[in-house]
Amino acid sequence: MAALKPTVWPEGTQWNVATAKDAITCKPVWELSKPFIYSNRTAIDIGTRFGGFAHFLTKEFEHVHCFDIKRKKQFARNSIKKKVTHYTGPLGGKFKAWNIDEWRSGVGNNWQYDFKPEWLEETYNIDDHNFKEVDYIKIDTDGSEDKIVPGCELTIKEYKPLVVIEGFKPSQLEAIEILK
Repeated sequence: MAALKPTVWPEGTQWNVATAKDAITCKPVWELSKPFIYSNRTAIDIGTRFGGFAHFLTKEFEHVHCFDIKRKKQFARNSIKKKVTHYTGPLGGKFKAWNIDEWRSGVGNNWQYDFKPEWLEETYNIDDHNFKEVDYIKIDTDGSEDKIVPGCELTIKEYKPLVVIEGFKPSQLEAIEILK
């Protein structure tokens, strides 16, 4: 299968490393995983959203490959441009997903979403990208982890990276079992 092509960012996109938008949730997970990192060559952030986790990865790793189903302009504000490659598109097998049109700020920390269900016919795998020297993989896709992990099998077997995965939903727990 073909690999995703890197995301093309609009001319004039402002890149900087501001305080990560979702650092409240990302920073504690990042801090917990840091002691288990054995090398800082390449990281993969699957489900990068606004780049909150990528914010920490781009400070630590030589290069970070970030994947999300949609390009979000806030991502650039949390990442170091020369150290990141962003990919826009679905990973995993054919599945029904809730396409998030936009995240809108609500009152306080309450977020509102615009969801539209759609079938994602053309999907991609991490293994199709032939990334080298992968030391870290973060997967947080809110329910499609079990579809994504099998597409990382060759990369995980070859480089034995630290894999950080959310584990609350049944599909996430299934992904953890697949990893075992």
